[in-house]
Amino acid sequence: MSRTLFDEVIGEVPPSAVDVPGIVARQRRNRRLRSVVGAAGGVVAVLAAVTLAFGVTGSPPQPPLTPSPSPTAHVLRYEPSLPSFPTYNWLGDELDRALRTAAPDAQWILQPAEGAYSGADGDAPRFSGSTTDVRTTWGVRVGDVRGTIRVEFTDAHCRQADGQVYNCWDELPCEKNTCTRGTTPGGLRTVIMQYTSGPHDHVNRVMVALANGTLVSIGVDNSFQTARDQYAWAAHPPLSIGAVEQLAGLLGDRIAA
Repeated sequence: MSRTLFDEVIGEVPPSAVDVPGIVARQRRNRRLRSVVGAAGGVVAVLAAVTLAFGVTGSPPQPPLTPSPSPTAHVLRYEPSLPSFPTYNWLGDELDRALRTAAPDAQWILQPAEGAYSGADGDAPRFSGSTTDVRTTWGVRVGDVRGTIRVEFTDAHCRQADGQVYNCWDELPCEKNTCTRGTTPGGLRTVIMQYTSGPHDHVNRVMVALANGTLVSIGVDNSFQTARDQYAWAAHPPLSIGAVEQLAGLLGDRIAA
């Protein structure tokens, strides 16, 4: 069919009411707008991620601070225990560490009578306990000089006849002629004594009053048990009074108030 015949059949085509050019133009504008909005959304998402990652200050996130390790003080509880029990092994280990600092050349040595504990030279002291005190008696040597160390923790609570409870150690006893008062580097009150006991014993002793009132007593003398009820004596204690004082301060600092 020719174009002329086609026009004759359908007649004159009325003008379209649809603005085709306008529609095309709007579609193009919408596509451009969607592109801009999509790009802006991507920028916003990136900015949000950066903000979350770096914080509001714009600085990179810092790793959480790991607190430096600090020694934890132990709570000393009074309960019946034998040296062979593990109840106070931590206390023997703390005493051993303190000795390594105060007297690096010192060594632990066993004496024939150590209660229910059996071990070997070099083993850290083992403590026994009751409801009112915790204590040990152990051998110690520096070179050829042997002696005995006695460590005791005593409950601060005493009862009067009327039942009143008071602190036994508000005033540390200082009865020896060579007794002097002082403080540990941590501020605990001390009494330092050097004296003789009997015809042979020479004693270097330090007492420390803990913040909770517990009394710590560390004495080192020049006697050493060679057999049951048999002793040998060195010319002097294996640990000096200065070493005993440092030992008492170090051990006292490891007990929680």
